[in-house]
Amino acid sequence: RGFALGLKPEFILDGSGGSYFLHDARKVKLAVYKPADEEPYAENNPRGYLKQPGQPMALREGIVPGEACLREVAAFMLDHAGFSGVPMTTLVEARHPAFNTNGSRLTVAE
Repeated sequence: RGFALGLKPEFILDGSGGSYFLHDARKVKLAVYKPADEEPYAENNPRGYLKQPGQPMALREGIVPGEACLREVAAFMLDHAGFSGVPMTTLVEARHPAFNTNGSRLTVAE
């Protein structure tokens, strides 16, 4: 609804990837959106954490750029009854000119 009203996602200054606050119709922060293609070493990372020649494939071994989002969803699904306090997490697809694209646009399937 916020997108439909023309509300721009608010870039979050902390972190190593792209993260944005999304707002509802009353301009209240409703969610955090973390594009998979803006994760560290992913092609659209807005903070300059891009894979350089000779660097390992991932920021941390075993975490491929663009797949950390899947780990976050899995952590939420495994946090039965909120025992570990993992915030509600889901996988969505969204587009907005405010997201960093470096000329590339990926879909969830990609």
